[in-house]
Amino acid sequence: EDIKYSFEEVFKLFAPELQLGFLKFLKGTPVRDKHGQHGFVFDPHPPYQIIQSNYLSKEELQQIVLLEHALEIYWNKKRCIRALKYITQHYSIFDFLLGLGTYFCSVREVHKYTLKDVYEIIHQYVQENHPEDLVLQELIAIDYYLQYKLKPQQLFLQEIPLEEKKHLTKALCLNTIDFRYVILPIRFNYTRYLHENRVEEGNFPLIIQYSGNAKPVVVCPETLEVLQPLQ
Repeated sequence: EDIKYSFEEVFKLFAPELQLGFLKFLKGTPVRDKHGQHGFVFDPHPPYQIIQSNYLSKEELQQIVLLEHALEIYWNKKRCIRALKYITQHYSIFDFLLGLGTYFCSVREVHKYTLKDVYEIIHQYVQENHPEDLVLQELIAIDYYLQYKLKPQQLFLQEIPLEEKKHLTKALCLNTIDFRYVILPIRFNYTRYLHENRVEEGNFPLIIQYSGNAKPVVVCPETLEVLQPLQ
């Protein structure tokens, strides 16, 4: 519970990177020489990482390792920063990442996965555990579409119908010569959410612009302003 509280308070700072370090019992250090005082058990092989203690069981420490895997993949590598910020507002980010890390390692090896796997796994996890939260599912789709320099395969959220897309791009005078666009029908105002951190429900088209040589950007349909990507 102490670790959960500390993790959630620190996560709310939304630091660009957050590391979970595990105690290492290096040869010649006082903590290794006195490990018996606290019931520390550690791996006898490098990097001599802690296995259990009087304060955390082997199972509890393994759970934190699973959480750390999800943290590294989805936050530190900036795969799902929009979805995880939303999670922090509405759920326990500790519990979510712990569940996600556990699920991830049950379907893929932690160091053997594709970028597509990253999004399919979190989408499947959310569908199973938060099926009613459609905004969260749409934010995962947005994170997916904003990860690629080139327009990616349609997943999770399909574009508006082609004729409607043509009509909208023409009405907004979008530059279809130099850029490609994905227009997603989402149920909240993304611009308002980005600037005010609140969900305004309704039917809003989300316009994502691809140049092919840089990260995509969101174009505000009201002003055609390019919204700055989240860091």
